[in-house]
Amino acid sequence: MTQDFDYADLNVDTYGFLPNDRRHTVKLFGSYDISEQLSVGANALFQTGRPYNCLGVKDLTRANGTHSGSTHPYGTSFFRCDDVAIPRGTAGRLPFTSTLDLNMVYRPAFIKGLTAKLDVFNVFNSQKTTAVMEGYESAANYNTSGQFLTGAANINLDTYLLPRALQAPRAYRLMLQYNF
Repeated sequence: MTQDFDYADLNVDTYGFLPNDRRHTVKLFGSYDISEQLSVGANALFQTGRPYNCLGVKDLTRANGTHSGSTHPYGTSFFRCDDVAIPRGTAGRLPFTSTLDLNMVYRPAFIKGLTAKLDVFNVFNSQKTTAVMEGYESAANYNTSGQFLTGAANINLDTYLLPRALQAPRAYRLMLQYNF
């Protein structure tokens, strides 16, 4: 966020794993010429899940384990949940993802310069989550007596870890190209 350098407390617990920290990534690709006119190819990508955060509010005057109702004006911008520090990227990891793309290229001998290509992306239509809502709580979760509210006022708890992005669905591309 662009506000992160506005206030020193926003940088507390920001050490940790960045959003694109994938521990293992394997990419395989290749093609095979069946004949001079026809070739097939494949791309496979396997990745472990990326880390996600738990973003919450910062209590400015917490005393005796009770929330005072005075939260920091930057709202849900701190790496803490229930006023406990959760350093960047340590709240958990998203699931393992895999994608297989296939293609076929046809170059007819009877029309020099013509190429027809068919691509199928995400052949198995894998729809795993690639990003989630990371806001755990907001100042609206507490009343002025410092009691944690449940139900409708818990706006962020209702959306925490809901998918924000999924793998792109299966898609097809047909391409005709003529070189002269």
